[in-house]
Amino acid sequence: MYKVLIIGLGNIGMDYDLYHNPSKYILSHARAFDVHEQYEIVAGVDSNRQQCELFSSHYGYEAFTNLDEALINIKPDIIVIATPTELHYSIINKLLKQVDPKAILCEKPISYNIDEAQKIVAKCKSQDCALFVNYMRRSDIGVAEIVKRFQDNRIKGPIKGIVYYSKGMYNSASHFVNLLQLLFGKVKEVQLHSSGRLWDGLDPEPDFEIIFESAKIQFLALNAENFFHNSMELIASNGRLRYEQGGQYILWDRINGSNTFSNYITLAEHSESLVSDFLRIQYHVVEQMAKNLVGQSSNICSGDEALSTLKVMAKIKELL
Repeated sequence: MYKVLIIGLGNIGMDYDLYHNPSKYILSHARAFDVHEQYEIVAGVDSNRQQCELFSSHYGYEAFTNLDEALINIKPDIIVIATPTELHYSIINKLLKQVDPKAILCEKPISYNIDEAQKIVAKCKSQDCALFVNYMRRSDIGVAEIVKRFQDNRIKGPIKGIVYYSKGMYNSASHFVNLLQLLFGKVKEVQLHSSGRLWDGLDPEPDFEIIFESAKIQFLALNAENFFHNSMELIASNGRLRYEQGGQYILWDRINGSNTFSNYITLAEHSESLVSDFLRIQYHVVEQMAKNLVGQSSNICSGDEALSTLKVMAKIKELL
């Protein structure tokens, strides 16, 4: 059983599913590691004392407001980093100097700075510490089905698509970039259409296009204050794939002959719903990590794969 230390007890660390039914919702690191039989949470860390107290009262585990104190008392196998992005680099450096973890699961992006991200990936490799980044969608069973359908030609390219995203290029759009890299491989070119604004004063929200060997995908930023909307629509030669509400619903519309006009091919009237387990998606992340750690094939995002995504984001930022 792997001993787990969670650093950062905010939204993704603990809060997202705190008051939801645990049998239906596994959206935080705390709940995912708490319910999975191959892990044991040994402590949490957060600078906010109230969050520490909430963590201890809800889950029954020790919590520290100071990371150094935690590392004196705890020798974890797995360390989760769910802090603000700008703290990732300094925290990982501290961890690798003071403890010897088997793996780190870091929130995305690794860093806003590409040089820092490269150093993090290299440092983890040099100390034989597996690095995973929480681009969680690629671990979902619905995405695994999409990948199979591209591989066996049930979804046929070339592909044209559109992604709508809210709350920043690094925070939000990068999830879709990472997912599209899983589906289509290496990014050949990026093009900027408009610079947009800064979300939360930090994260750009441009409109841009990413070009792969077999796909062209437009990204359009939406104002989250109107409503939060993350979705993707991929138009294939034999149908349409819709990835709605961030991946909670996945719909496939096959092509069909028109009942009205001869010689016209249209989309079928009724969509096929692909099974997704998005409301328990963080469980699938830790499940995929457990497989990876024993040498089995897994869909969890590695440090190298996350770095590849960050390089795409850096190219877009250079164009702003």
